[in-house]
Amino acid sequence: MGQKLILSLQQVIEVVSGDCIIVADDSLPFGSPSAERRVNLSSIRAPKMGRKGEDTAPYAREAKEFLRTRLIGQEVWFHLVDFYLTHHIDSY
Repeated sequence: MGQKLILSLQQVIEVVSGDCIIVADDSLPFGSPSAERRVNLSSIRAPKMGRKGEDTAPYAREAKEFLRTRLIGQEVWFHLVDFYLTHHIDSY
């Protein structure tokens, strides 16, 4: 398995939860499928937001709001890590 690192500067347009953001790449055409990217923050374990029929974990809203007040509209640098399989042979 290989690993490719890409350094990127993009603007935060949405905070999904205390450990996940959406960033926009302004260098790509509007409406392009890759113009927005969901980024999970490494080594962060935030309380989970509730889904349909589930309760929200304590402090999940506070964690999301903490990130929102600090990151919305900001340009952030991050490393994209792309894992790929370089060689795979099945032997039976």
